[in-house]
Amino acid sequence: MDMKQSFGTEIKKRRIAKKISQKVLCEGICSQPMLSSIEAGKYVPNGKILIQLCQRLEIDADLLVLHDHYQIGNKKDLNETCERLCNAHKYLELAAFLQQDSVVDSIETSEQTQAYYYYLACSQFHIEKNMKTCKQNFHLALAEADVQRTKETLTRLILACLGVVAVKEGQVKQSEQYFKQVFSDLERINYERNQNILYYLYGMALFLQNNYSKAAQILEKGIQFTSQHDAHFMLANIFFLLARIAERAENEEVKTEARQKSRLLKDIFNESIYKI
Repeated sequence: MDMKQSFGTEIKKRRIAKKISQKVLCEGICSQPMLSSIEAGKYVPNGKILIQLCQRLEIDADLLVLHDHYQIGNKKDLNETCERLCNAHKYLELAAFLQQDSVVDSIETSEQTQAYYYYLACSQFHIEKNMKTCKQNFHLALAEADVQRTKETLTRLILACLGVVAVKEGQVKQSEQYFKQVFSDLERINYERNQNILYYLYGMALFLQNNYSKAAQILEKGIQFTSQHDAHFMLANIFFLLARIAERAENEEVKTEARQKSRLLKDIFNESIYKI
C-alpha cells in the first residue's frame, strides 16, 4: 500500500467510524469528488485541506497510541486497564491508576519496571506543564535498561521521548544526542511496528525547533521505513505532521521562500499540489 492509499484508507475509516457522510466531511473544505479521490488513494491534498480534514475527523497527531503494548506486571487485568486508558488518551486516569498500590505491587521484573515508568512518564507529559516529573520517570525507565537491552525498541522510545522533552526545555543539543542514540544501529534489531513512532517523535522535535526542512526529511524517511516493512501504523500521524510543516513553511519569511516551499511541498506529497 503506497502513501496515498494509506492516507485515504485512514480518512475513510475514521469517517465511517464517526458515521459522517462524504458530503458533510468535505463541506467548506473541498469538493466531494476530491474527497472521493482522496479516500480511493488517487490523490493527496495540499497541507491546508489535509489539516482541515484531520481536524474535522479529530485525528490528533500529538496523541500517540502504541501498536504493541508493554506489560507492567503479571496480572492480566492490570495490563489490559493500562492499555485501554492509554489507547483512549485518558492520561489523568492512567496516572492515577499507575500509582495505585495494587499496580505497583504487581511489578516483578526489570522489563515490567521499565514499562511502568514509561507509561507513568507519558501520562505526566500530557497532564503536567512542568516537564520535571515526567523527565525523572523517563530516566527511571531508562535506568532499567541493562547493557544487553539498550538497543531494544522500548528503550529507544524512552530516549526519543526524552529528546522531545529536551526541546521543550530549550536543550536542543541534548535532544540531538538522544536521537543519535535512538537511531544508532536501528537496522540491527528485530523490527517492531512501534519503531515507526521513533521517526514521528524526531520529526516533532525538529518541528518544535522550527527546523522544517530537516523535519520533513526525517518524516519522509519514516514513511520509507514503514513501507519497507509492509506496515502503515503511524502513517496518518506522519502525514498530519507533514501537512503542519508544509503549512508553516509556506508562511515562513526567514526561509528561502519560493524554492523551499516548492521543493518541500513536492517532496512531501510526491505530486503537483492542487491549488484552491
